Amino acid sequence: MEKKTIVIIFGGHSAEYYVSCMSAANVISNIDLEKYEIEKLGITEDGKWILTEASAAEIHDGKTWLTKEGNHEAFISPSRDAKKLYILADSGVQEKHIDGVFCVIHGTDGEDGKVQGILELANIPYVGCGIASSAIGYDKVLTKDIVATTGIPQADFWIIREQSFEKEDIDRISMHFNDRYPLFVKPARAGSSVGVSKVSCKEELEAAIAAGFTVDSKLLVEQGIIGRELEIAILGTKEPKVSSIGEILAHGEFYTYDSKYNDNESRTRVVDDIAPEIEEAMKDAALKIYKRLECEGLSRVDFFLQKDGKYIFNEINTLPGFTSISMYSQLWEHDGISYKELISCLIEDAFANPKRY
Repeated sequence: MEKKTIVIIFGGHSAEYYVSCMSAANVISNIDLEKYEIEKLGITEDGKWILTEASAAEIHDGKTWLTKEGNHEAFISPSRDAKKLYILADSGVQEKHIDGVFCVIHGTDGEDGKVQGILELANIPYVGCGIASSAIGYDKVLTKDIVATTGIPQADFWIIREQSFEKEDIDRISMHFNDRYPLFVKPARAGSSVGVSKVSCKEELEAAIAAGFTVDSKLLVEQGIIGRELEIAILGTKEPKVSSIGEILAHGEFYTYDSKYNDNESRTRVVDDIAPEIEEAMKDAALKIYKRLECEGLSRVDFFLQKDGKYIFNEINTLPGFTSISMYSQLWEHDGISYKELISCLIEDAFANPKRY
């Protein structure tokens, strides 16, 4: 059978650029080359699209691939059914046929529906959620509004928009939460805990809000929840599978970007000590959220579990990490799907369930 050509898109004009490069390196190292030809399309931090022949190791650090000999600017044609990659080579414009795309750009541009929009204009199959579910899942405020319709518990929250924010809002926030600290101030549209601050008193709110506005113009102030941080992976579109439950054991006050990727004291594990009825209820809730947001292909749904057995929805990640420490692939490996098999499952799901509206 003829191999399909898959473009792996990575990097991006995003605070999660380096995480994306690590994810891409793992995908490239594990993709089944007996089934697929691959093209590697990196997006630099300043937004240039570059076709590269860099190895997984050269991509992993986010730097070495940028100076690889033979790099050329390139772009995917948005023309419907063209399925072409245009390369701006020294000898002129070259064309390559492509069959599908595996986008591993985390955060802005790759996780929020923008790249998905280009691919749907071009009618190119791609791994993961569509435009609407990507955009909604990436926006924590919109996600909370929709999850509220399911009846699944979530933390109390307050929304701040930069264009209408006044210092008096700090008093309103404090009154809303009735001095229930800690609170977390989060950019509504960012991942990997970028720009998140833990606030222990009213006096810390102003600085946390200012820090949040350096990342996004819309913020979420959320009630701090004391509980175990649990994550559930979902795979597939027509008949999605739900994984075992993983747990984050963060080193520090909460699971920051630094503790995720730079702190060897932070750990993850598959849990085996949750009452079966609670475990089943959490899995059902994860699948309900996945379906309510009309997700496709993959997502990771995160919860807090309190001592009394009550679970509280935290957030959904429609393009979870594929780094060596990422929970999504670890959970499926635990459940019997190897990394290589997982990548093939995701690609074949994209071909079997093309986005059609």
